[in-house]
Amino acid sequence: MRVLRLAPVGLFAVGLLLAACGGGEGPTNILLVTLDTTRADVLSCYGGKPKTTPAIDALARRGVLFENAYSALNVTKPAHVSILTGARAIQHRVFSNAALIPEDVEPLPLILRDRGYQTGAFVSAVQLGESTGWRGFQHIDGPRAAARDGRPVVDGAARWMREAREPFFLWVHLFEPHTLYTPPEKFAKRFYEGDPKSGDGPLLAKEPFIAGWNYPPMQEWIAGVRDPAWARAMYEAEVAYTDKLVGDLLSALDRSGRLERTGIVLTADHGESLGEHGVYFDHAGLYEASLRIPLVVRWPGTGGGRRVSEIVTQLDILPTLADLVGFGLPQTDGVSLRPLLEGTSGFAEREVHVFESAHNQHIAVRRGRWKAIWPVFEKHRFFAAEPELYDLEADPTETMNVIAEHPDVVSELEPYAAPWRALGVITKGDVPEVSAEVQEMISGLGYAGGDEDGE
Repeated sequence: MRVLRLAPVGLFAVGLLLAACGGGEGPTNILLVTLDTTRADVLSCYGGKPKTTPAIDALARRGVLFENAYSALNVTKPAHVSILTGARAIQHRVFSNAALIPEDVEPLPLILRDRGYQTGAFVSAVQLGESTGWRGFQHIDGPRAAARDGRPVVDGAARWMREAREPFFLWVHLFEPHTLYTPPEKFAKRFYEGDPKSGDGPLLAKEPFIAGWNYPPMQEWIAGVRDPAWARAMYEAEVAYTDKLVGDLLSALDRSGRLERTGIVLTADHGESLGEHGVYFDHAGLYEASLRIPLVVRWPGTGGGRRVSEIVTQLDILPTLADLVGFGLPQTDGVSLRPLLEGTSGFAEREVHVFESAHNQHIAVRRGRWKAIWPVFEKHRFFAAEPELYDLEADPTETMNVIAEHPDVVSELEPYAAPWRALGVITKGDVPEVSAEVQEMISGLGYAGGDEDGE
């Protein structure tokens, strides 16, 4: 068995002992809301259908919307670990939902707890629950099964906010937009009318990606469906229902009298493909559909109603909060977004962005208009074994692989991907994992136990 040995990430405590770099005027409550599997372009404020996400739209009008926000990687648990550490998976070593968070990883709740914050989490999916290795949460409320509806999550978080002492850090995770898309009926009817099984179009279940997916509930859900617009509509309805839950959560915060003393960050773990590149109802691969996510920040005293176009990622969330709260900038791969929030100069925009994948099966590098993707696992059941190159300015949907025309660009970007290509695919047994019981529940959500790229 190959043992995965990577550089430790227990550097944050050292970084946080640095003198405060500006920071806020005092402790501020923090509410972090993460939406599972939510691509940015479905939200109304990102160009989606009008009135799909009124609550998030209102939050964006009072805060700052990041038009080009990206996930650090395409899988739920590793993405959340990156959000809460500012580290890449190659550092925190969590490349899959089954991986146990190493004890030397120091996430944001631990940092904040040690500085006097009360810390809590209410999550909807088992891979994010207490059994997965979080440190620093004084209270974690997770599902007893694989996943749960967001209503009890929001209700529990609302009670916790009312009773928590200040300052507090609260993380709320909502799973709704994840496949299978089964929104409440009143939301489903808003987005689709008719019979998705009528007509003489091809059966969606025969699409190669779906046909090769060993997930019986998916086959049952899609059985007989011929209209691909139905599945997208159900996804949009799930996002709309999620927005209702977000609105209820923010209303509860307002009623508690703590809204004006609370900074709010809303984002997603990763996006979702709805047929792009032949990927259906999953987030496999490192294409834009799987990586583009919403990021909206409302922070007391920084104004609002702005949209910024700079490319940012999940890795920037922790250093931004560290800067705003005023306890010093940690040593992470992210940068502080504070200048963008305040509308001032000084944002340290990165020239190169690297995007990881589940089990380290692919690695992508973006610099300016160019984005290259390398397969680390060259025997994937669906994706090609050759590298790809896209010009995102001319081809934002990545339909034309131009690697043959620009081999020099690939050569220039390859050194940034080299550490991941040298590491190789992370397979079962390479790192400590959660219990077999939890892994079985994770598999019940459609994950293939390490054989698939998206989780």
